Amino acid sequence: MYTFQDNSGKSVTLRPEGTAGALGASAAADTGNFSSSVRLLPGGYGICNACLMLLSFNVPGVEFVGSSGPSVDAEVSDLITHESR
Repeated sequence: MYTFQDNSGKSVTLRPEGTAGALGASAAADTGNFSSSVRLLPGGYGICNACLMLLSFNVPGVEFVGSSGPSVDAEVSDLITHESR
């Protein structure tokens, strides 16, 4: 997990829970030919029962396959920050 504060001071945590599911679904759909850079945008709902009541929340995700480097990290962080507003 990677946690940081955005420009407004809000805590943002990036977690890798969608990676296996996104790549597995891509392979099952035969779109797993990653000869070039591919962006996968998995999403779903999470449930937290650590509180006194059950809370559900939206869990967006992004996977960037086929490239590496700091520019990819910056693009993923920017996309997540932009989509969460």
